[in-house]
Amino acid sequence: MKNFIIFLIFINNLFSLEKYAKEDILSVWNVEDKNIKLVEHNRIKGLEQLNNLKYHDELWKIISEFYPEDILKKINRFVVFSDNNKDNKNGMSGLIESIDGTNNSRFILSVDIADAYYGNKIDLEVFLGLLVHESFHLLSLNETQVNINPTKGIRIYEGYTYENSYINSFYEKFWNNTFGKKLELLEFDTKLSFAQKEAARDELYKYNKDKFISSYAMTNMVEDIAVSFEEFIRLSRGSLGNSLKDRKIEFFYLYPDLVKYKNHFVQKKKEIVRKYSASQVHH
Repeated sequence: MKNFIIFLIFINNLFSLEKYAKEDILSVWNVEDKNIKLVEHNRIKGLEQLNNLKYHDELWKIISEFYPEDILKKINRFVVFSDNNKDNKNGMSGLIESIDGTNNSRFILSVDIADAYYGNKIDLEVFLGLLVHESFHLLSLNETQVNINPTKGIRIYEGYTYENSYINSFYEKFWNNTFGKKLELLEFDTKLSFAQKEAARDELYKYNKDKFISSYAMTNMVEDIAVSFEEFIRLSRGSLGNSLKDRKIEFFYLYPDLVKYKNHFVQKKKEIVRKYSASQVHH
């Protein structure tokens, strides 16, 4: 499975954000009032029709339909890229990153177009799942949740979490323990390659499937909470049990604003799937 994005936790040293290469960028767009304006367009060999801007525009149309207005207002730039990673390893399907100088109030949303399309049709299940995942990064890493100056919370790539923030609360409940520390040490083991760390997490996951939704969720708490949020949107509350991974999903019901996002995304997904299924039939 491709990584969505790893937001690295600080341990003494500042680690750079994992990102696609400049040569992987197909198009860059400025976002204003839900509309996008082209800034840059490149072509990548092997992508064929996906180099065509109409497919990039189609992705944004879905994003602008799916995301509520408060999330869209925080996105100032839209980037379409493809890392051409055929085996879906060590690449990424999407990325949310804050724009320098905005104090985490404005963001760039990047998506890998080759992961969003199956042939010349958007794989809505995959793409909408990605958008949910990235939306939580935006909701949990913006200026209401994270400060660039020290707080009573924990330090992560984007800055310092507020004590009552989603991530800090999640950390105290689920990661501030021996196993959480073990996973953090694995993440920052400079002697291991990315592939070795991934293999180590895959092995650990075999014995901890009741605690984590996937081995990718074991990367760090920022990814764990975003993966859990995906399941919070996808699953009904009545389907949850009492395992640790289910309690992570139950965590979101503590926040009425997040329940509103759940209702929004569930409804919008139905509308978008219905709309695009109908348009494909008519074609």
